[in-house]
Amino acid sequence: ASINIKCAEIGYVDNSNQVTMIYEGGEKRSILPQFRESAYTKIKQEIGEDTPEQKLEMEKKIEKAASEALKKRQKVIDYVKNKVNA
Repeated sequence: ASINIKCAEIGYVDNSNQVTMIYEGGEKRSILPQFRESAYTKIKQEIGEDTPEQKLEMEKKIEKAASEALKKRQKVIDYVKNKVNA
């Protein structure tokens, strides 16, 4: 059975003994791990764990939740004002 798995090359190994992240445009930055730090920790910090699509979806959900919370807050304020003035 074949499974379609997306994969991208994020680096390569050479004889330089350096751990370097190469960005689009050719910029290079050293990402040497700290003592007892996983080798991939710096990579995760640089590129993140979420895809841009996941971030956009989460931002939309956060905006919707904030909007609904503000509407609910206004309903409570209106309710309290009506009870006080009654």
